[in-house]
Amino acid sequence: MLIDMELTPETEYNVQLSEKVKKIMISVIPELLLAPDISQGDYSIKYKVDGIKAYYSILCGELGLPDIYNPVQDTIIDRTDSW
Repeated sequence: MLIDMELTPETEYNVQLSEKVKKIMISVIPELLLAPDISQGDYSIKYKVDGIKAYYSILCGELGLPDIYNPVQDTIIDRTDSW
């Protein structure tokens, strides 16, 4: 994903790269949500899915990209009186 955006792990973040970094985050989040919760003894990894989806929605809104977790609902308007 970094290569697709012409970045490397050694690239320093700056304001000009913010859009590219946000697009990378948008592409990583759906894969992150596919990971299962892991619990073994006293060790566990769990994700707050609602928070991650909210962050995804914020990033999509900032970049004007479609949000797969909160799609825009079409509004149905009754036009029967126009006939």
